[in-house]
Amino acid sequence: MTTKWIWATLAIVAMWAAVVLVGIYGPDVVVDNATDHVRVPALAIVVAVCAFVATLVLAWRGFSEPRTPAGIAAPPARTDDAELDDAGASG
Repeated sequence: MTTKWIWATLAIVAMWAAVVLVGIYGPDVVVDNATDHVRVPALAIVVAVCAFVATLVLAWRGFSEPRTPAGIAAPPARTDDAELDDAGASG
């Protein structure tokens, strides 16, 4: 598990927690025209649609592995220990 996955997970959880809070404490959407009031049940529906789209994009970017132009998975990044070992072996 990488830190990229952790941050993506936390962001998705925060988005859906916001949807729950808007659903509990948010107002109704009221459209007022000259003849009558029109009330839409909850603002949470609008926020949930936005959170759904954001979740798809964030999950696609946050949980995907880096790819090379040829479509082959990139090799793992080198750590500081590997760089130190290479420097010590040559000198």
